[in-house]
Amino acid sequence: MLGLKYRLSKNRDFRYIYRRGKNHAAQTVAMTYIKSRNTDELLIGFTASRKVAKAVERNRIKRMMREHIRHMMQDISPGHRIIFTARKSANGSSYANIGKDLEHLLVKANLFSKKHEGKSNENSISGTH
Repeated sequence: MLGLKYRLSKNRDFRYIYRRGKNHAAQTVAMTYIKSRNTDELLIGFTASRKVAKAVERNRIKRMMREHIRHMMQDISPGHRIIFTARKSANGSSYANIGKDLEHLLVKANLFSKKHEGKSNENSISGTH
């Protein structure tokens, strides 16, 4: 489980990031992020609106996103606040597809640290769980 010290939890933080942040989207997940004032800080939030699915499915999707990010935490460069938002197509998507989209978004936004560049896609996220 992603530690509480890495989680965004305050509504005002989510609103600030949505208002001021940069956006990227993939098929199943969208990402909004900003640079943090504290360069050592990395805070991550996960959302899924009611348009995505019923509560049980939304929570399952958020758990899958959190688990993928937990495995990638050491490779994400600190100094950012990131929100991952599940899209409608995430409903029914596999663990592997959501993981690919999360990694694609982090690469697209250049949020991986230098040590991640040597890893291949197969080593960083496996499709089995």
